[in-house]
Amino acid sequence: MAAEEMIEKLAEYDGKDQSVELFQHASLCTMEIILQCAFSGGGMSDKTKEDYLEAVKRIGDLMVEVIKNTLYYIFPTIYYLSPGGREFHRVCDFVHDTANSVIRKRREELERDPETLAEKKRLDFIDILLTARDEDGRGMTDDEIREQVDTFLFAGHDTTSSTLCWTLYSLAQHPDHQQKVQEEVEEVLSGRDGSTIEWEDLNKLTYLTMCMKESMRLHIIVHLISRTTTEDTVINDVPIPKDTYVAIHLYGLHHNPDVW
Repeated sequence: MAAEEMIEKLAEYDGKDQSVELFQHASLCTMEIILQCAFSGGGMSDKTKEDYLEAVKRIGDLMVEVIKNTLYYIFPTIYYLSPGGREFHRVCDFVHDTANSVIRKRREELERDPETLAEKKRLDFIDILLTARDEDGRGMTDDEIREQVDTFLFAGHDTTSSTLCWTLYSLAQHPDHQQKVQEEVEEVLSGRDGSTIEWEDLNKLTYLTMCMKESMRLHIIVHLISRTTTEDTVINDVPIPKDTYVAIHLYGLHHNPDVW
């Protein structure tokens, strides 16, 4: 299991008085989990996973570069002509190619052995995309499937690994809460031969759930969301016309003492 592999890697630091950079370990773990759960394994080599994670990180760094430069933000064409813009294109192409590879390999597997779908208790995400048909019998195009895979693979592993890291960081800052989480887990596992958390155990981990939610409040992963209004509306007595771009600052909301 991906979680067990991550724990084994972290065990190497046990007893050492040093800080540990968890993000790479957490990203590899969540990447493997999403490949197994949503993409029938994905068929990625360890090298490809590491390169993909590095590409995702680099895309984030380059996007920050755009946000900090007003000229790039207003005139993206200028940015795409810059060294950073050209690198952004190269990295995005690699991410897209990786997603296309996942799709192609699974499609080939289904063509070789279509009975594998009948043997499954439930279809995973990639199977649903590849077999979906509209009322006219048309399936999704490769580009449409890739867009969905990009979102699931990119955002799916990155947000969960960030949440995992911040939760572990918060627990490390508060040993008393960490102790309560450990005691709760030990209580759930008491009397068992193994140490594996089962699906039905999740509802029993109430204190751990509270710690994770509080960590996500404090260290929100997506700090801003935006929408465009489709009709005239009023919020808190403020009229907002149709086609207005509205941004919600979630980080500020989560740290507003009037709310929390």
